[in-house]
Amino acid sequence: MNRKHSVIIGAIAGLVIGAIMFDIGLWLRQAPESFLRSLFLFAHAPVIGVLLHLRESAYDWNTSAGLSQVMAAFLGYWTLLGTLAGLGWRTILSRRHTSHVA
Repeated sequence: MNRKHSVIIGAIAGLVIGAIMFDIGLWLRQAPESFLRSLFLFAHAPVIGVLLHLRESAYDWNTSAGLSQVMAAFLGYWTLLGTLAGLGWRTILSRRHTSHVA
């Protein structure tokens, strides 16, 4: 993998993971309270905190507009995480290449 593309690959991977996590969240929403559900909520605490703050002035989450807001938040959250992971990977690779030159 070319280190110049690691940020883009990380962002795309984060986008795909965000879509998968949104689907898992929809599935867990109908499931009874379980350890898996609380683990999912814990892993997504930052984005859920933003959504709860927006809930006062936004749509009802049971409508299609509310679900699209949740989906946009999950996709943005995971894309950001993937981009940061790709940037970290790029930094690690650039340090390896500079240490071999010296």
